[in-house]
Amino acid sequence: MFNKNKISIFIFLIIISLNFSSAVSYDEGTYGSGLYGTEQVISETSSGGYPTFTPTQEQIIEGYEKSLYRKWKIRFEFDSESHIIKLDEVINRTAIITVSSKTITFNLTVNQTKKINLNDDEFFDLEIFLENIKGYKTNLIVKFMREEIFKEIDEQEIFKEIDEQEEETGKKQEEETGKSKWIFLIFVVFLIFLLIIIKTKVWKKKRKKRRKKKS
Repeated sequence: MFNKNKISIFIFLIIISLNFSSAVSYDEGTYGSGLYGTEQVISETSSGGYPTFTPTQEQIIEGYEKSLYRKWKIRFEFDSESHIIKLDEVINRTAIITVSSKTITFNLTVNQTKKINLNDDEFFDLEIFLENIKGYKTNLIVKFMREEIFKEIDEQEIFKEIDEQEEETGKKQEEETGKSKWIFLIFVVFLIFLLIIIKTKVWKKKRKKRRKKKS
C-alpha cells in the first residue's frame, strides 16, 4: 500500500514537471507550442525574449489573424524587403502599433483599420484591423491590399489657391485698366492736338480771305 502511494506521487510529480516545462512565460523568453500553435516563432532574446511571428505571403494575402501582447511582433516580406509589425502598448483600450522598415507609429481602437503604404508608391499595400482587445491582448488581422491613394483635399489650401488666383486676376485687371487709361489719355491728347491743328488751319484760311477782301 505504501509503495503504491509512492508510485502514484512519483507519477503525479512527473506529470506536473512536464506540464510546467511546456508552460509559457513570454517575459522570460520560454514558449510552449500550446500558445502559438504550429506556426514558426522566433524568440528574440536580445529584446527580452518576446516572440516574433513569421506568417507566409499566402497567409497575409488571405488575411492573417494573430493575438499579440505588448512587444510581440509579426515579421513578413513585401517587395523583397522585411517589415515588422510591433504592438508597443495597450492604453485605455487603444493599441499603439509600430510598422517598420520605414517607421510608422499609430493608434488603433477596436473595429478600426489602418491602411499603410509600404514602398512609397501611389497605392496602399497593407491593412491592419484591430478586431478586439481583452486586457493587454489584442486580436489583429493583417492583410495585403492594393488600393490607390487619393490625396485628401485640404480646404485651407484650396482657399489659399483661390485667393492667390483672385489676387493675380486683380493685378492683371489693374494692369489692363492702367494700360487702358494711358491709351485713352494718349487718344485724348492726340484729338486735342488734331483739333488745334485743324482750327489753326481754318483760322489762317479765314485770315487770308480777309486780307484779300481788304486789298
